Amino acid sequence: MEDTISIQKINRLRREFREYLRETKPSWSDNSISVCSSDSFYAFNNNVGVDFWDIFSNDEKLQNARVKIEEYLDEENKPGNPKQRAREYMVAMKEFMEFLAGTHPSIPEEWKGMGVSDLNLKKMFQEWLKKQTDDSKQPLTKELISTYIKSLLKAVSQLGVENEIDEDLFEYVSTEDFQVALEQMKKTPRYSIYLQSTEGQQFEIACGLYIKFLEQLGEPSCWIFQANPKHYKIDQAIGDLDKIVWTVAQYKKQIKEGDKIYIWRSGKGGGIIASGVAENDPIEMLPNHIEDPYRLTPEDFSKAVLGVSIRIERKFLDSVVLRTDLMQDQRTKSLEIIKFPNATNYPVLKEQEAVIESFIDDSYMIQPITVDDSKTDQYMQSDSYTKEDFLSEVFLSAEKYDTLSGLLRKKKNIILQGAPGVGKTFAAERLAFSLLGQRDSSRVKVVQFHQSYSYEDFVMGYRPSGNGFSLSKGPFYNFCKIAEKNEGDYFFIIDEINRGNLSKIFGELLMLIENDKRGGNHEIKLLYSEENFSVPENVHIIGMMNTADRSLALIDYALRRRFAFFELTPAFSSDGFREYQAMKENSQFDALISQVEAMNTVISEDTSLGQGFQIGHSYFCTEEIVDTVWISDVIEYEILPLIREYWFDEEANVLHWSQILRGVLHGK
Repeated sequence: MEDTISIQKINRLRREFREYLRETKPSWSDNSISVCSSDSFYAFNNNVGVDFWDIFSNDEKLQNARVKIEEYLDEENKPGNPKQRAREYMVAMKEFMEFLAGTHPSIPEEWKGMGVSDLNLKKMFQEWLKKQTDDSKQPLTKELISTYIKSLLKAVSQLGVENEIDEDLFEYVSTEDFQVALEQMKKTPRYSIYLQSTEGQQFEIACGLYIKFLEQLGEPSCWIFQANPKHYKIDQAIGDLDKIVWTVAQYKKQIKEGDKIYIWRSGKGGGIIASGVAENDPIEMLPNHIEDPYRLTPEDFSKAVLGVSIRIERKFLDSVVLRTDLMQDQRTKSLEIIKFPNATNYPVLKEQEAVIESFIDDSYMIQPITVDDSKTDQYMQSDSYTKEDFLSEVFLSAEKYDTLSGLLRKKKNIILQGAPGVGKTFAAERLAFSLLGQRDSSRVKVVQFHQSYSYEDFVMGYRPSGNGFSLSKGPFYNFCKIAEKNEGDYFFIIDEINRGNLSKIFGELLMLIENDKRGGNHEIKLLYSEENFSVPENVHIIGMMNTADRSLALIDYALRRRFAFFELTPAFSSDGFREYQAMKENSQFDALISQVEAMNTVISEDTSLGQGFQIGHSYFCTEEIVDTVWISDVIEYEILPLIREYWFDEEANVLHWSQILRGVLHGK
């Protein structure tokens, strides 16, 4: 049974109480209603030594609470006459008692002895700020976030209103209560002078952000629950059933009875296929011994899990609200399920819910994209992509991102090198998008080099045709010609760059790719034509090379000096990966990661291998549900073949680590 009440339930109750006051006290001003609402929760907010919910069980307990409140006001040296203020609090609490008696008579008994969920609002606000952007769409800096946090912690004492409101403004868990406190601060003589200072201006901005944060935190709850059709026949289940039981892995204390729930099918053609209502708060479900005809893979029910029963109200199997459509809208492209597609349960904000509903009822109006033909040629612009988006998808620190992007801007050519599975190709494409400011595939081209790749494949050369041979232009030539005609950056990405004969592939262009040899002032005649050719200044080259490839010769000096080299390492200890790992909530997965980190240490210290042979984190990144089957497949078919190659002549090492990795499936 729960021992705390969610912040959403408390705020929902407060909203209902304010609406009740507006109906029953039509002569009261909005300010009077807010003050009454705040006063009615005074004992709850300040812990005056009484059980808040027990107060409302009868009039006698309510009167006894008045004495406690008066004593508290006196001891804390609160402003005003303690007896008078206690009576004023009691008027508000009596109104609240009448409201409960008429609308929620069972709450005093059900919630007796319970406090609000233990939420660290300062930390939550800090994390929320990391996802916000400034006017130029850049993520807020660590310094600015720290400044906003400090301003909310210090302002009350600086203005000298400590005895009237809580000194720690993070104690206010609803928008209305925070605004009441803010009004008190504005009444102080120092406030107007304070706002003229840099500190005061930062405080004003921080207040606006905190109000927005509280509004989102306290919104009536709406959720997306995700199913993977590889593991569960979700379409068939939705088609057959009117109710479905769902595991709750995230937001266990926030999801509540009566919340709206959208059901999401992952994978190809993914999106919302149904909606319903939670029939209960998450409750403990005992190990499931009943066969589920829709489950395709076994699930670990060795311990009890939380779950809710969902009453299916609408089904959209023939008119799915597609993920691709939601990504095109400014409001829904930031849905957590789109940004972090590896969990089970996701929150939906009010404005996002409105967009989803407009897709469902066909009232959504597509905003036409205005395109400047002179700049974009035949291509359409895509949705925005920022540094913040990069950091949310690629497990790299903000400092390293700044270094990496700075190197590419300055040098124009960069090589991402690292161990297998560190996400070099993924990072390269996302880096390009982040520097473009949008997901524009028309400005990004990816090719892969191999041993037989040639200049003729890359730039131009004669190819067989119906009547013999004809001159064929390669991807790099075509890409440069497109970039030459348009403004803005273009990114040419070369996977496995050191698998080809680089001098042979680039040929005479080796000189032209240097950052100071770009543009029309530096041209050269191409090998197979009389055409003068140059590499445009707006073309950037990103290459990737796998440092664990034994068959590769060293890159020759001529090419090496034209590129900057940036090392990508396994990111198991990064904040991003730890957050991703926590979302999976799987003890076997956690054990596997720990053992792989330990194995990487051994690999790094092995004189025949080294850091370039470590196991990368991308082997363990998936949109699928991480369960025993998924973990077993990764171990058997991805990790073990790799270490067999590493230690092909050291069977003892292979056997040792095979036993350890397989052991995580059995709790060893």
